[in-house]
Amino acid sequence: LLLYHDIYLFIYLCIAGQKVFYALHHLFLTNYGTYLLLFDMRMLLREPSSANEYLKFWLNSIRIHAPEAPVILLGSHLDKIKSKRKLRAVNKVIKPLLINFPTVALNTDANLHF
Repeated sequence: LLLYHDIYLFIYLCIAGQKVFYALHHLFLTNYGTYLLLFDMRMLLREPSSANEYLKFWLNSIRIHAPEAPVILLGSHLDKIKSKRKLRAVNKVIKPLLINFPTVALNTDANLHF
């Protein structure tokens, strides 16, 4: 967010999540950003271990290059996760990951970690 002639500018950078781009990520991760980590909740329920590794990779990358920057986890495909039981299952997978990541914002209204 930049102030330019009394106008706030929001700059959005999408740094691709594919492995081919991993070598470039450190160029964009700084403490001056707020990071939105998007994940597919369906994948987290179907393949928790691989989804867990993917989330850990990104959380660690952000922690290494931008340790003070806030992080917001965004779970996609809520329309496909219809029950509260499934949302709690997603939360159960995510919660242990966040022990070492105090800059991740919590959804206190829904008592969820995403």
